[in-house]
Amino acid sequence: MGLLARIEPGGHAELVPWDPVGDAIMRGLDRLLFEEDEVDRAGLALIAMDRYLRLTLDPDGRMSLPVNLAHHLDAIAHDAVRLVIDAGRLLLWSERVWQDDRSSRLESVAEKLRAMEAAAVFESENG
Repeated sequence: MGLLARIEPGGHAELVPWDPVGDAIMRGLDRLLFEEDEVDRAGLALIAMDRYLRLTLDPDGRMSLPVNLAHHLDAIAHDAVRLVIDAGRLLLWSERVWQDDRSSRLESVAEKLRAMEAAAVFESENG
């Protein structure tokens, strides 16, 4: 099975199936490059090569990260990458970025969690 890694700003990448999504993105990129003038085409092609990477899985289901993806995910300096499924999307995150953003993620829902905890405690005490 082939995958397309779509590198995103902020230390993460989304993995999507090569067939049909990766194929469709590559066809769209071909059209986009064809429509650009020669000067812009070269720059856009370089950016696309940095953003889109074709990955393959080994027969046992493992994969190796290409060097540029490993650098983007800080997997060269740190030996961990966070695998996250969010709203049906399969994401690879830099573990360092994931840990650095932990507090801001908690703050974004802290009030809802406190209200839920208070309700749970009230329910447990009043059965």
